[in-house]
Amino acid sequence: MRKRGREINVFSVSALDLFASALGAFILMSLIFMVFFSMTTREEGIAEEVFTQCENERAQIGQILAGVESSLAQCQADFAASVDADTFARCEAERGAAGDELAQCRNSLANAVDAATLARCEADLATAAGNAADLEISLAQSGALRAQLDDVSAELQSCREMARRGFVLVIASWSTNDDVDLHVVDPAGREYYFAERRFSGSEAAFEEDNINGPGNEVWLHPAAEPGNYRVCYKLYNRRGLSRPEVRGNVLWQEGSIEIPRVDLAREDEVRLAVNIVVDANGNVALDRSRSGLVLGQALCG
Repeated sequence: MRKRGREINVFSVSALDLFASALGAFILMSLIFMVFFSMTTREEGIAEEVFTQCENERAQIGQILAGVESSLAQCQADFAASVDADTFARCEAERGAAGDELAQCRNSLANAVDAATLARCEADLATAAGNAADLEISLAQSGALRAQLDDVSAELQSCREMARRGFVLVIASWSTNDDVDLHVVDPAGREYYFAERRFSGSEAAFEEDNINGPGNEVWLHPAAEPGNYRVCYKLYNRRGLSRPEVRGNVLWQEGSIEIPRVDLAREDEVRLAVNIVVDANGNVALDRSRSGLVLGQALCG
């Protein structure tokens, strides 16, 4: 029994040693693990602190980016509210085209205008300025010539008007020995007869007076103005019993027209012979509608 008991103790001792060895190993491993764990935990603490700081900074940057995106979204919304997409696209296209044209223009200008060309342009401008000065002088001279030409034109027009004014000659004739007077009233109301042979401002004249018949009296206008001329006869002095019959003619550049005959019955009696009508071209016509009309004993006018 003792022997068996000792075997149990030996077994127990061996098991205890084994357990002690295992426990020592466990303790050693635990110490190693604790040291490792301690070191690992420290390193992980440092890394976690850095990580936490990075996360915080990332969160702040995210907030800033969120604010920027919000501001950008608001700006785009405001711009879209004021400018529609088509208008914005057209503006962008036009801006791009304008930029291209500007660049092309600059390139063309840089390629086209060199120093020689610029100098030539400057010379041309100087020549043009000189030509302009000469032109101004020519224009001034032309103005003087124009004034002279206007004077000549006015004189020519006056000559043409004078040329259209043909002469008008009135002749009164009678066959008795009575004293008959011829009276002519021009368009201005001037009355020509033996007592008023000429008037200032008129070329017309009472050319011939005859106080003893048979006789003739003559009135002449070398350039008759347009208008109406009245021709009258007056028996100034009767010397017989017969009534003088007065004949007359109007002569002008195109021919002669006979005036209707007029009988003078009473002394100092004035009768209308005819109205002479001269138009603007110097043509002459007679108005015989009131020929022979008694106008009284004064003057023809």
